[in-house]
Amino acid sequence: MTIQDVQFSSDRWAQFWGAYKGEPQQRAGIEELRQAIAQADPALLTETASWVENFHKEQPRPAVIKVPYFNQLQMDDGQGWRDCFSTTCAMLAAWKGKVPANTAGENYYNHTRQRYGDSTVAASQIGALTELGLKATYATNGTKAELLKLLDLGIPVGTGILHHGQASSPTGGGHWMLIVGYDDQGVIALDPYGELNISNGTWAQQGAGGDHVHYSWKNWLPRWEVAGGDGYCLWVEQ
Repeated sequence: MTIQDVQFSSDRWAQFWGAYKGEPQQRAGIEELRQAIAQADPALLTETASWVENFHKEQPRPAVIKVPYFNQLQMDDGQGWRDCFSTTCAMLAAWKGKVPANTAGENYYNHTRQRYGDSTVAASQIGALTELGLKATYATNGTKAELLKLLDLGIPVGTGILHHGQASSPTGGGHWMLIVGYDDQGVIALDPYGELNISNGTWAQQGAGGDHVHYSWKNWLPRWEVAGGDGYCLWVEQ
């Protein structure tokens, strides 16, 4: 066996450091490594070393994620008014190329979903997405930090909000939309029903205006993270 046989791969190296929690034995191990590096090449332990500069380099924020827009009122099941969750997931399926990026694809997804249950139930959506070959993750503890992390990775995120009432004290009903980007002021959404007056919880436009609509953090976030750290969200991987 050679040193190459037991040496860390790049993936294992990154995974190894992911376990760091600042525990005493971990700090001792890091200090041992620092001393070994100092003996081998002291220049590696300077603020101007290339690895340090790369470590701190700010990554450019990705552009708005390109996802086909679907209008829930074009569903052919006569239930379009309540199909926001299904339409949001249909857009995810189209993004991954699992259904056509048109109304036919939207309805194909919905017919698949119908075999698994009601449009408002997360398990129905997960069943349909799984049948289409996608790994879906559903969570009810979403945070702004986690949302931004996924968006920065180029992953659009379905989000369920309380869309009635004032943003300062939103009330039930529940509405799903797909977040495809953000800026310092708010999120960029594919809202399948139209354009929500995000401040007072009424509709500025129904059936229009929802394609890449901008909702402010001030008024959108309290509707998603109602109690803090409790955002409903769903995203997919292949």
